[in-house]
Amino acid sequence: MTQTERDIEAASSIIEGKMVKDPYQKIYRTQTKNSRELFKNLSSHWENSLFIGGSADQFLNAILYGSRNLTIIDSNPLAIHYILLKLASLQQLNNKGFLAFTSWNLKEDLDLQQLLNQLESLLDKNYPYFQGNPVQFWRALFTNYSREEIAQNLFYDESIEYENCYVKEAMRFRNPYLEKRFFSYLKKVLPLANIQIINQDIQAIDTIYNLPPLDKVYLSNILLDMNLSLEAYQRFLCEKIYPLLSFNGEAVVAYLDFSHTYGADLNSLGTIDQIIDFFTEQGCRSELLLEPNIQNQIHVAFVYQKKR
Repeated sequence: MTQTERDIEAASSIIEGKMVKDPYQKIYRTQTKNSRELFKNLSSHWENSLFIGGSADQFLNAILYGSRNLTIIDSNPLAIHYILLKLASLQQLNNKGFLAFTSWNLKEDLDLQQLLNQLESLLDKNYPYFQGNPVQFWRALFTNYSREEIAQNLFYDESIEYENCYVKEAMRFRNPYLEKRFFSYLKKVLPLANIQIINQDIQAIDTIYNLPPLDKVYLSNILLDMNLSLEAYQRFLCEKIYPLLSFNGEAVVAYLDFSHTYGADLNSLGTIDQIIDFFTEQGCRSELLLEPNIQNQIHVAFVYQKKR
């Protein structure tokens, strides 16, 4: 069985409500983080960057800020297929069409097979560190399942918070690149960006060679998925992430939702106060990010800047 056949089998199982094994997981159709509020508080150096793949939104926003050499890493092959589909659709569609597609709003009149025909030449590229075939993958899914089945089952929709995130207004709020003026600019500069996409676990990042000194590393909320204590996570950062940073380079080492959980444990890591105190003691600053369009939602990003 080829890589793509395994990926199709896993995606089909998820859509049909069956269990799958790691590294396969559902996909984030759009980010639940707030790049608009966070990125403006980071330093102005963005040329070389590394991002957890996720929904692709974070690194697309980073290109607006000047990232031109980007390494995208994700252990979930399905996320890689979606990232490639999103990159192709951004190049092909206008702002309205791209937003209609990536919101997966079932009220939109969108033929997925016809869209894939338009994107096929853009998807048919060689990515040395990813063995899957996105054209074959999405052709199989779009043939075998309805848009409603894919939208409702392949993507994360775990709570009202996530459902709110897929409202177009919230997507625009969190993602500057979705504004018309920035979207047009991104379409122009995207071909100039060197994007390396790697399908592997972030904990094996030391096996990736020829990485330049990185101005930005964005780890999103992988802390919650790594099954590590705060102390073990800090060792991972010190041994494998911080050595990759350039002088004054920044790493967003965690981005956590602290809404409605004051004083409570967060995935057994400790209380909010304990987590904040821990990262502060390790030399990270905290960026408080409020979501005015979602009541009582508070995020905190922890940022480490390399000084020596």
